[in-house]
Amino acid sequence: HDNIPIRLILATPENINTICSHKGCLIISNLEENIETSHLHDAFSNFGEVIYARIPLKKVEGSMVSQRYSYVQFKN
Repeated sequence: HDNIPIRLILATPENINTICSHKGCLIISNLEENIETSHLHDAFSNFGEVIYARIPLKKVEGSMVSQRYSYVQFKN
């Protein structure tokens, strides 16, 4: 209801094992504060199937803001 896009992955044993193992996981730093997970997913999908992308947030003056880094994980 807030017009916030979400991305879902199929929770297959293979995907869960890949995520838990951290294989194919990149840490991307020095990001703009206003970047969204969908931007990362779209940018990195050129290099393979992205199964996980997350931008850690922190609370600043009552608002949640980007910590300016991200995790992007590929299936292969």
